[in-house]
Amino acid sequence: MLVESLIEQITLLKKHDEEQKEQINKLHALLDQQQQLLLYEQQKNTKLLEENIDTKKWWQWCK
Repeated sequence: MLVESLIEQITLLKKHDEEQKEQINKLHALLDQQQQLLLYEQQKNTKLLEENIDTKKWWQWCK
């Protein structure tokens, strides 16, 4: 009886451990996506800023 109970607890703990590993993997994937999106947005903003600087004449910056 005690052995069966311990085996059941071990099984439940292993299942819980696997679920936590899956959650961690999903969180890592979401973090990777977030970092890629942030990098894309930063690159886009840099490009827009460079284009804006290139289109302005030097005397417009003196205003």
